[in-house]
Amino acid sequence: MNFKRILALLLVACFCMSALMLTSCDKGPEEFVNPNGGEASSDNGAFAAADYENEVFTFAKFTSSTDTNEYYCGQWIDAEAITGVATNDAVFKRNKACEDKYRVVIEEKLAGEGAEELQEYYMAGDYCFDVIYGWGLRFGPVITSNLFYDFRELDEAGYINMENDYWSPAANEDLTIAGKTYVAINDITMSKLSWTGCLFFNPEIIDVYGLENPQDLVDSNKWTIDKFLEMVAAVHDDTDGDGSSFTKEDRYGYITFSDENGLIAGCNITNTVKDADGYYTLAIGETKVVDLITKLKETLTDADHVFTHEQINSGADRTGYDEWEYTRSYFAKGHSLFIGGTPELTREFKDMEGGYGVVPLPKFDENQTEYRANIDPCAGIFAIPNTVRNDGISSASFERTGTILEYLAYLSGKDEDGSVVNAYYETTIKGQRQTIEKNKDMLEIVKACGRYDWTNVLQVGGSGKTINDTLAKMYQSRGIASAYKQSETRLKKAIDDTYNAISLLD
Repeated sequence: MNFKRILALLLVACFCMSALMLTSCDKGPEEFVNPNGGEASSDNGAFAAADYENEVFTFAKFTSSTDTNEYYCGQWIDAEAITGVATNDAVFKRNKACEDKYRVVIEEKLAGEGAEELQEYYMAGDYCFDVIYGWGLRFGPVITSNLFYDFRELDEAGYINMENDYWSPAANEDLTIAGKTYVAINDITMSKLSWTGCLFFNPEIIDVYGLENPQDLVDSNKWTIDKFLEMVAAVHDDTDGDGSSFTKEDRYGYITFSDENGLIAGCNITNTVKDADGYYTLAIGETKVVDLITKLKETLTDADHVFTHEQINSGADRTGYDEWEYTRSYFAKGHSLFIGGTPELTREFKDMEGGYGVVPLPKFDENQTEYRANIDPCAGIFAIPNTVRNDGISSASFERTGTILEYLAYLSGKDEDGSVVNAYYETTIKGQRQTIEKNKDMLEIVKACGRYDWTNVLQVGGSGKTINDTLAKMYQSRGIASAYKQSETRLKKAIDDTYNAISLLD
């Protein structure tokens, strides 16, 4: 902590003392039984008591040092002071509560950009942090290098409980291979909320073309991939008036980031299917997948209705934007009916003239029971070093790591004002960035449907040869089935090899 943070802590302490004096006659908080074992506490969390002697607990943050807009990890680990920004203040108060309970000092250490730096720490024997945090896409591929500790071991020991909602049980089950979980998420970070796929739409274009409102279609269970493609194909307008060619300055149905794989996932299609014994079978060659890709190609490669990220950026003056923001700015300026994104990107549309709508990714058909979307594999994720830190922190242990993670995740996920989840989702996303009330209902659906595809996070198949790369080739090829066949044997072997390698890790 720096001086500003110490000063802020004193102010918080003064405020808390005043509040305690005013409420000293109130009934104390109810005690709960600790679901993980250990002594109950009076903070409604019922977590084991411990004293870590004011020693440091360190999150090593591996993130981009060159990207000024660090989308994927966010500022969820540490905050220096109360600033009046809801999310920052929630992180600060959460950490302060944990520090007070366990007599520990929580810090964030910038440790590099990816797996290369992480491996350097291990090779040097420099275990100087307790938890690792960074892009999932960078950590997943090195799981088989045996750098990480299994979260399920912490769970079985009773230090954490991964069935608690604040551990996102369904999403972490997706990341559990051969009964082991080497990377995981929880509510300490807003990755699941921030980076679950959805669609944005322009309500003014809906009115101009007399189209059905996608949110009404969600309510009536008619929001399907067929309806989405029908609406995309309905929009084509020469708004710049040049009459000669269709350009990015006109109006079109959809802006694509080559994100057809996201739409496929929304149709409840996963790259692999797990059998009763936990083994995985490659699933992208099934007839349903081939038929869906055929359908997507027919509409989404039609240049009269769809513009690509590459087309919009070609020769563009992007002053003030990165390339992704520049593309999204064309949606914000009213050029497109639909664009794909995630709840975090609402920050770019909150001042959009006429507002914007949010819907989940469309279902395959009306028989699909739930909406589904992948969490971006780049989104920030946690791992634990497979050896306890050795830099003089006498209280360091896997028990301490689990205890702190569990309590921070619990505090973050509490359904009450001032928690990190509520500060982000209720105050920021739903409260400050919405101009259409119905969006709040849609965001609840999006919030509930985020899942992982483990083959994406682990990059099964290798760089440029993953299952997603094969899906892209199937989409780009004239012969969809033959494009799949070219990679089928190699991908099946990569799946088996990855599973077997993880099953053997100790």
